[in-house]
Amino acid sequence: MSLGKNIRRVRKSKGWSLQALASRSGVSRSMLSMIERKEKNPTVQVAKQIAGALDVSLSQLLDEDEKPVYNLTKKDMRLVYRDDKTGFERQLLSMARGVELVFNILPKGETAGSFPPFKKGVIEHVIVTKGELEAKFQEHSIELKEGDALCFDADVPHFFRNIGSDVCTYYLVVDSNAMYL
Repeated sequence: MSLGKNIRRVRKSKGWSLQALASRSGVSRSMLSMIERKEKNPTVQVAKQIAGALDVSLSQLLDEDEKPVYNLTKKDMRLVYRDDKTGFERQLLSMARGVELVFNILPKGETAGSFPPFKKGVIEHVIVTKGELEAKFQEHSIELKEGDALCFDADVPHFFRNIGSDVCTYYLVVDSNAMYL
């Protein structure tokens, strides 16, 4: 199932019109309509805004069902989201019981965009595997190099930017089950 179809499915399950989702997400009604009809591919930031407004994760919008017993994702079967504008690539490696494991590829000089806050209690873990990454949230601006790891409360707007001289790759774990940092 496609991102657009899943957005429509979740929106309709809530009994919301396109205008209701537009008001909650900050994304225009016409843009939402084009996304649902697969005429437009949203940026990661816009997709995250929509997911936040629908009270689901971006991974849930990309995948129809969470796997309850185990989750095997073969490399060639990963759910991949590419932002054509920036070249940012997000690969879902695993998703189960409120935890998402994502591999991100961020070209030189690009950003992953600004992400809206998650619900209170959600924690993000970032582990840089190549290059250099800047993470911004609240008044913090933290520079991460290969091998560095960061954990933070993700209930605030946050932003990731490649500050290195080459591509940056990093793993992101989004834990919706966490209660405290």
